[in-house]
Amino acid sequence: MRWSNTYSLFLSGWKGVGIEADSGKFARLVRAYKNLPQAQACHSTAEPDNIVPLLRSVGIERDLSVLSLDIDGNDYWVLKAILLQFRPALIITEINEKIPPPLRFLFKYAPNSQLRHHFFGYSIGVLEDLCEQHDYGILELEYNNAFIAPRKLTNARFMDAESAYAQGYRDRPDRKERFASNLDMEILHSLSSEKGIEFLQDFMRRSTESIIWPLIESRSQDS
Repeated sequence: MRWSNTYSLFLSGWKGVGIEADSGKFARLVRAYKNLPQAQACHSTAEPDNIVPLLRSVGIERDLSVLSLDIDGNDYWVLKAILLQFRPALIITEINEKIPPPLRFLFKYAPNSQLRHHFFGYSIGVLEDLCEQHDYGILELEYNNAFIAPRKLTNARFMDAESAYAQGYRDRPDRKERFASNLDMEILHSLSSEKGIEFLQDFMRRSTESIIWPLIESRSQDS
């Protein structure tokens, strides 16, 4: 409730659904929605192969107003599947704020993936690529929450990934305090793309948590 991107909308009478796979968290979601008749709690995983039929089964229309996505794992793959069939007016999606552009980081799809220290989800550079594929644009980054919308949005001021990252995360005066656990990745902000890739590959080799290897690449002039 406190950190939700959608709870205040339900309090204002919006209609929608919250999807939660964990039984304990789902029970809390049901309690949170108890007095909100327009809010529906759905006990299910959100995976690329089930998300479209799942959203349709609970009555979500193609041109829905707001999609908030925070899975800490397969976010990119689920969002990609959604955008093939739905056209949200506004999308809030958590990105991996540790990986600065122009580096791209994408966690390989893995069923029932779990959050791993530093290496999860996808970077804002990969989000920018996905936006281009579906004619969306980045409106803003709020630390690790990216706001995107269709390019046709009237009077919108879209940003490239590097500008959004700088304003929304890297140059925030309280960033190091808020994200103290990211300090061992701080060096990425001063490395070239090539050196950044080398650093990440070495970091992952030394990490006992990196069971699933992500895809890392840098932006080049030919990309």
